[in-house]
Parts: sequence; structure tokens; C-alpha cells
Amino acid sequence: MRRLAVDARWWLVNAGGDVKTVLLISINGERQALHLERWCLAPPYDRPVTRNTPSMVPTKTGEVDIVAGIVTGAPLCLKFEDLVERPPGPTERDVVLTADQLATWANFLWTTYQ
Repeated sequence: MRRLAVDARWWLVNAGGDVKTVLLISINGERQALHLERWCLAPPYDRPVTRNTPSMVPTKTGEVDIVAGIVTGAPLCLKFEDLVERPPGPTERDVVLTADQLATWANFLWTTYQ
């Protein structure tokens, strides 16, 4: 997962603002375990503010684990505007993946690919 986190940081920093959210997914087939992380640019929270402090830094902003059908850390929320780069219309909203939806997706993954 560390290498994926490095890649997430790279995309957020080097995409010229075109990438707002990175979703990382790590799959462990032996344990039937999935680990998901949402990364976004966020204000630094653990550094003193100076002229050289970046205003936004890559930050893990969400984390979900699914192990043997048990979901922890849900829901996983993805901001509509970050995904499609425009404000939502009257019938559009953020993508919110509930624990039940994530468990169903994980079950589909395991039954389909084993």
C-alpha cells in the first residue's frame, strides 16, 4: 500500500489541479481482505504555517477495510464535484458507499474471481 500512497501523492501534486481525489484499493485474496483509501489535497494540520508551507498537501481522508465480509470505516464518500469537476445538478449528489454496498461489492469480487 505504501507504493500506492506514493502514487496517490504524485497524482495529486503533479496533475495541475485536474486530479481532486485518488482512490486506492489493495486486495489480499488469501485473507479475502480489501483495503480502500481516499486521498485528497487538504490543508496541512501538523506543521506550523510559514510562507514556505504549502497551502494544500496530499492527505489520506478516508479509509475502509473489508475482511471476510465485515466492513469497518464505512461509509466511503466521494465528492461529486471532485469526480466530474462541476457542481452537482438538482438530482446529482456525492457518491456515498455504505457498509452494505461495500460488503456486496466485496462479495461479488470474491465469488467472481475465485
